[in-house]
Amino acid sequence: MNAITRMHVVMGASLAGAAVLYGFPPERYNFYPQCPVFRYLHVLLPGCGATRALAALLHARIAEALHYNALVVLLAPVLLAYFAIGLLEGAAG
Repeated sequence: MNAITRMHVVMGASLAGAAVLYGFPPERYNFYPQCPVFRYLHVLLPGCGATRALAALLHARIAEALHYNALVVLLAPVLLAYFAIGLLEGAAG
C-alpha cells in the first residue's frame, strides 16, 4: 500500500469517525468508552476530553471544545494542514 492510499484510508476513517461524533454527541450518548485511567485512578491525562472536544468542534462550539481539551483544539488545524499538504504533494508527483 503506497502513501497516498494510506492517506486516503486514514482520511476516510477520520471522516467516518467525525460523522459518528456529529450525529451522536458524547453528551447525549454513552456508548463511547471512558478513559480507564480517569475511571479507576481519577487522574486526568492529556487526552481526557478529546472526544467531547472533537464533538464540540464539529458543532462549532469553540469555547466548549477549549474547555474539554485545549490541546485537541490547537492541534486540529495542524492535522488538517498535514493531510492537505500530503494530498497536494501526492497529487503533484
